[in-house]
Amino acid sequence: MKKGVLGCLLVLGVLLAFLILVPVVVVTTSGPRPGSVLELDLQGLILEERPDDFLSRLFLKKTPTLRDLLDAVAKAEADERIAGIFARVGGSSLGWARVQEVRERIQAFRDSGRWAVAYMETAGEFSPGGLPYYLATAFDEIYFAPPGRLNLVGLRAEVPFLRGTLDLLRIEPDVDATGEYKTLRNYYTETEFTPAHRESVEALLDSLYGQMLEGIAAERGMDEEEVGEKIDRGPFLAEEALAEGFVDHLMYFDEVRKALEAKSGGRLHLVKAERYVKRNRPGTRGRHRIALIYGVGTIVWGESSYDPFAGEQFLGSETLGPALREAREDSRVRAIVLRVDSPGGSALGSDLIRREAALAAEAKPLVVSIADVGASGGFLISAPAKKIVVEPATLTGSIGVFGGKMNVRGFYNMIGMTRGIASRGRNSGFFSLWQKFTPSEREAFERQLRGTYDAFLARVAEGRGLAIEEVDRLGQGRVYTGAEAVELGLADEVGGLDLAVRRARELAGIPPAAAVRVQVFPRARTFFRALRERDIRIPQSLRAWARILGQLPAGEGAGPRPGDLVLPFPIGID
Repeated sequence: MKKGVLGCLLVLGVLLAFLILVPVVVVTTSGPRPGSVLELDLQGLILEERPDDFLSRLFLKKTPTLRDLLDAVAKAEADERIAGIFARVGGSSLGWARVQEVRERIQAFRDSGRWAVAYMETAGEFSPGGLPYYLATAFDEIYFAPPGRLNLVGLRAEVPFLRGTLDLLRIEPDVDATGEYKTLRNYYTETEFTPAHRESVEALLDSLYGQMLEGIAAERGMDEEEVGEKIDRGPFLAEEALAEGFVDHLMYFDEVRKALEAKSGGRLHLVKAERYVKRNRPGTRGRHRIALIYGVGTIVWGESSYDPFAGEQFLGSETLGPALREAREDSRVRAIVLRVDSPGGSALGSDLIRREAALAAEAKPLVVSIADVGASGGFLISAPAKKIVVEPATLTGSIGVFGGKMNVRGFYNMIGMTRGIASRGRNSGFFSLWQKFTPSEREAFERQLRGTYDAFLARVAEGRGLAIEEVDRLGQGRVYTGAEAVELGLADEVGGLDLAVRRARELAGIPPAAAVRVQVFPRARTFFRALRERDIRIPQSLRAWARILGQLPAGEGAGPRPGDLVLPFPIGID
């Protein structure tokens, strides 16, 4: 019996060793041959970071991150075995700023004297295609599928207003905000743009459209006026796009492969970026360490989480705060880079994170890199940094506060539901969704709103070295592009994550020739570690159902939020 058990254990041990060692052998012995072509897939979901909870990591295991793709190109730039880059470009989760970051990295690769080509099956099918096309123009040549459409028609912002819907449902909004440009309240209270709201949206469109025209013109050998005139004739069939000079070749994918073979000297060896970057990723070795911490998603008071069903990410104060603290207290870490991609959220969560960022900045250099958006609470957590790096199309600022509640009494009365109420205390109805604020409650609400805004101004002023009056003038809830933010002193420099890392090492006094290890904080936890810590996190969508079934206590936020720090309006520019 014992021999049988020992035999089984021996077999299992051999199998386990095989499973562990074989991938190591494959990884360490395989690699690109001379003349290889790096293959990028710039379509679909591209994450900023992989969420740490087990279920999300399971769902998103094979989903690429932006850093994976950028590091692969950076590595290829220094790898003489890589002859060129081939990228499939289409609709993706990348916003304008992150697209600019990819463009910069591709252009840097081209500056090394090698080629980079993009293949698009279409630029939008039943939707605008300006953003993926803007990305594709960073490449030397654009191959386009013959049945494709180039839906290059300019930019358009459509902002929804709910007031009419709320009136039909007999729901009464009781909300307010600080600053005439903190226009999220208009989402609930108006049926169309106010003058300030329109001014803000038009300014964003002007800046982004100008950047798009400039980028396309520079890469396609046209001037900006010519590009604008051609866009006004869009959208385009594939043949029309070719005739207008927007694309270089009309080919199906099998024909593209033959063209790539010709570019590669007759034999094509494609190397996938995700696999390529796993071996000797840039910034994984060196005595000097820089901590890289991600701050992605809507800010909440509590832990970070990811809803894989809704695709929504939440940035928790109890996750990001300890990560900043861990990096601050780690003597091996010379500097910290905080990568922010957040529209804001909870005022409480935002300020708790800001405090940890401020403490980190006192201990060692802290540099912030803002991706697509770092606005309102997302800007507050960035303010303590020594330097803030943004892309031209980054959306930032929005220094203002929004809050309020919905009076749903009319809706429930309409469907036959009533309530009996007994109370003690003049402001006992402050958190009730069954009534508007009373005069006394409104006074308390406005006091909290103003107090939160004043604290916001003071903390941004302290972090950016500006007078409070100047921050108030620039604030009022106004959203700026990154290019505007640099001009106004709300940010320091235009660039991406790689520039932020370079600035961090400079501020830390790390010699230019020294190898630097970029280490992500907090360190990823294995499933077994999470089990040991009794911390298997439940996705937000499952939490909602669990609350309905009475399996979890109700969370915060069912009532009014007197001081949320969020973007002033839902932004979707296509």
